Amino acid sequence: GPTAPPLQPAAPARFLLTDYHPQVLEALRKNVALNGFDAADVEVAALDFRAPGDCKALVGRGPVDWVIATDVAYDDRLLHDMLHTFALLCRLGREPQSSPADATGAGTPQNDAAISDRQNDDVPAEAPPRRPPCRILL
Repeated sequence: GPTAPPLQPAAPARFLLTDYHPQVLEALRKNVALNGFDAADVEVAALDFRAPGDCKALVGRGPVDWVIATDVAYDDRLLHDMLHTFALLCRLGREPQSSPADATGAGTPQNDAAISDRQNDDVPAEAPPRRPPCRILL
């Protein structure tokens, strides 16, 4: 809800607003409509941090530039899965093997080290420019 209006000046862009609770998802849909967003630009979908691969809205999605999360750190039991989900979102479209189905390996020390190593590789002059990194705002 409250994050939708400040996003409008950033258009043109596509936004995915998520939550796990059905009532919150319905409130998000209403806020999207009330703020005049086009459904093609702003999508609302259920996202379970414990199973991000089940979120159909992530399938085939290109790189995510921003993960903006509010009111998400209220249950310590979810922090581990939440951080793994954020890592998955930031890898989408940036790595050939990244997809929501890869969520089981998200955030492991081996994957994080591999990502870090690839980010520090020298890029040959003929290689296409790398996308800017994903940013997370909590």
